[in-house]
Amino acid sequence: MFIFFSVSNCCTIIITKYVVEMLSKYFSSIIVSFLILTLATRAQNKMDFSFFSTIGYIDKNNDFLLKSDSNWNNRFSNIGGELTFRGGEFGQTQYEMSLRYVTSSSNPNAAKFTLRQLYTQIPLTDYLFFTIGKREMEFGVAEFQNSSNKLSPKERLLGHIERLERQAPVLFQLDWITSSNISLGAFSWSNASEKWEDSNIGMQVEFQFDNFYNGLYFYYENMKFWSIGINISQQLYRFRIYGEGILKEKNEQFYAQLLNFTNKGKQFSFTSGLVYEWNYFSTRIEHIHRTEGFTGNEKMKIKELVINTGDLGGYNKSYFGKNYLGLSIGTSRFFISNLNFNITNLLSIDDLGGEVGLNISFIHKESVIFGGSLVYYYGKEESEYRLYLSNKFQTVISISTSF
Repeated sequence: MFIFFSVSNCCTIIITKYVVEMLSKYFSSIIVSFLILTLATRAQNKMDFSFFSTIGYIDKNNDFLLKSDSNWNNRFSNIGGELTFRGGEFGQTQYEMSLRYVTSSSNPNAAKFTLRQLYTQIPLTDYLFFTIGKREMEFGVAEFQNSSNKLSPKERLLGHIERLERQAPVLFQLDWITSSNISLGAFSWSNASEKWEDSNIGMQVEFQFDNFYNGLYFYYENMKFWSIGINISQQLYRFRIYGEGILKEKNEQFYAQLLNFTNKGKQFSFTSGLVYEWNYFSTRIEHIHRTEGFTGNEKMKIKELVINTGDLGGYNKSYFGKNYLGLSIGTSRFFISNLNFNITNLLSIDDLGGEVGLNISFIHKESVIFGGSLVYYYGKEESEYRLYLSNKFQTVISISTSF
């Protein structure tokens, strides 16, 4: 009897371990299959299709630390489209699937499909909602650095000041609207790893009282590292004062970990800003402070490493400094209706380097958008914008339409 019981227990443990490993390995595939089945069986789907095409010119930065590619081409063009299915209203099961395709004339082999979003939200009660799938989570009050959002932060991609992207993590989320002013949430998400031991969990609480907003977020990543995010905003007539920040246990910067610059204690980033809005006009100023920024000696070690290895590693813009200043001025009616105009400048206070961008767009019949942008990078000799960006100047013309 004892031998039978032991064998039975061993079999149960082995089977359980096998099931867990299989679920871990095919976790994303299971979610995708479930959501596609949900979308396919739902009626009254709404389908949107958008098409876009861009052409541009890039001027080479001669101060760039690394040697430029021998196949460098000043001209480039992209073409692509995005197909979106969505359906459901508040109080009903909501769902969305978004698929993007992009190809480039400079590198046709890089053409690819990207699943932007694929999720469903199920109402368990009138005020309790369960979400499963790949979804962009949009929260954060700052414009230039979305530090409080660990799920899918708004990122200014390298070399494109006008281009904002959010990554959509795979997540489980439970939202509870406790009243007209307060909502609570709990979530678990994954960005890359599918291992159970690398799971991320978090909680959020948001308050909205008339013109005052406050959001608090707690994250526990890889079941090891904690961080706390905050958003706060107050509307005063035509002015809006806001702040966004995060306190975290771990220094996440690539070079900091590689060169062991991590012995600095807890890391803190905070953005404070002021917006003035009047009719079609708005202007904004932001100050970004980051304790993760590098000292002069650390920057020299990073420079030596990049030169010796010939690899930029995990560099992205606005990465090195401790303090940045962001400015923007824009209008949604520049002389004529439907003509949008915006000037943006992001300055590193530490090394007086930065980027200035100009964006113009014209909306024709609410479905066709003609756009143009210009970005120029500047700075002192040792500025990150002079040493770590291959581009010095970039201009783009685009057209997009939706059906």
